[in-house]
Amino acid sequence: MTAAAGGGRADLKEFELVYQFATNISLEYNATDSEIFKIFETLIENYTLREEEKQEYQKFKNHYTFTESLSEKTINVINYLHYLNKMLNFEENARRRANINPDPDSQEPECNN
Repeated sequence: MTAAAGGGRADLKEFELVYQFATNISLEYNATDSEIFKIFETLIENYTLREEEKQEYQKFKNHYTFTESLSEKTINVINYLHYLNKMLNFEENARRRANINPDPDSQEPECNN
């Protein structure tokens, strides 16, 4: 998801944090493990995974069986995450088109000479 120096578990920290976030979301309504995984998939769908993340993702995917249907709550969470992602992408694209710096603190201070 982002490049990290070194290898092994340290490279998976961000990946694991996103999975933990999916777990935290699902704690609100006692989601099943496979529902947690589906929320996780939604959170990472727009990221390019590094090789070790792809391997870890595949382990997760192989672990869960998807014979059960998703609860209405999980479907609502996934739809909302898609909506948020669409809005974030819309804002980012609008800033890019307007050539606006997304972080106002990083702009160069003006010189009054």
